[in-house]
Amino acid sequence: MKRLILACGLALSLAACTTGDRYNAVASACQTYAVALNTAAALNRRGALSEGDRAMIDATIGPARAVCAGPAPTDDPAAVQKVAALVIVVLNAQGTR
Repeated sequence: MKRLILACGLALSLAACTTGDRYNAVASACQTYAVALNTAAALNRRGALSEGDRAMIDATIGPARAVCAGPAPTDDPAAVQKVAALVIVVLNAQGTR
């Protein structure tokens, strides 16, 4: 169910790109990433993630931080796509067990 909610949030982020509200698209994608990361953290606390899962998730933090916590991206559609790809990596890592 959480994957469905995250996927819907990601779809809304991508849809915002086509409506011209690019700032909101980037913000929505980053928020979706944060939710996925928080879910992964909860799974990790329960011992539900393997070392490999944690490594995959950890590798997404730097690139996500560059888009979500750095200066506003100049190429918003590319930023949304980048964060969307990171969300998918985090979701896939959560589902490998």
